[in-house]
Amino acid sequence: MKKYIILLLLPLLFSCSDDDSSGEIRIKESGSLYHRKGDNGKYENSFFATVTNTTEAPVMGYVRFEIKEYGMFNSDTLEVTNKQGFQKTFFLSLETEKPIDKSYLLNAEFVRE
Repeated sequence: MKKYIILLLLPLLFSCSDDDSSGEIRIKESGSLYHRKGDNGKYENSFFATVTNTTEAPVMGYVRFEIKEYGMFNSDTLEVTNKQGFQKTFFLSLETEKPIDKSYLLNAEFVRE
């Protein structure tokens, strides 16, 4: 009988974590700021993602941008505070042979560190 009780309680043990489940970290907005031609003939393309944190604690992390035809790129790591209404914007600058805009931004996701 003890084996069955342990088996029933085991999922509860693994479901508990130290993550803040009372809130969330999400990307509120993402897109492209500009693409301009540099002196070297290549285009400088800038992307952004604005993150909000409604958890109980500040969180460190970065945004992983997925750009069509170019792959995955990470922003700098920053702290997203948990103050009411506070947002943190992450940026990515990418140099390419052709101009790319928001249509090339396939995905942006926040990754905790």
